[in-house]
Parts: sequence; C-alpha cells; structure tokens
Amino acid sequence: MENIFNFIRKNNLDVCIETSLIAPSQILIDTLPFINRFYIDIKDLTKIDDIYFSNLKIIFENNKNVVFRFPLVKNIT
Repeated sequence: MENIFNFIRKNNLDVCIETSLIAPSQILIDTLPFINRFYIDIKDLTKIDDIYFSNLKIIFENNKNVVFRFPLVKNIT
C-alpha cells in the first residue's frame, strides 16, 4: 500500500478518503502523511465515541482538509 501512496504523492496527485473514523488511531497515523483530504461520514450519532473524537483531533492537528457528510440512510439516520 505504501508504494501506491508514494507513487501518488511523487506525481502530485490528490488523495482523498471516505471514512467514518471508527478505526484504530494507529492506522490513521500511519496513512496520514499520504492523505490530503478526508470525507467523514456521520451516519449514526450514537456510534460516535472516543475513537472518533481522537481520530478527528489527529486530523485537525495535522491541518488536513475535511468535509463532513451526513448521508441519509433509511432506519439509521
């Protein structure tokens, strides 16, 4: 995976990911240098927890571009 990110970065391509931020923080930290922009989905407010806020803090501390999305999902949002 790192080879792909390095190729993209070397060629000045923009890297954007979609995420709910419900993932181990270390994965975010490891990939952060290769990502320019985050689309963060907020589908279920009851699932937002300490991991979510911790990861959000990491993203903001690294001055990454963020777009929050509120997708409408039947019986969830």
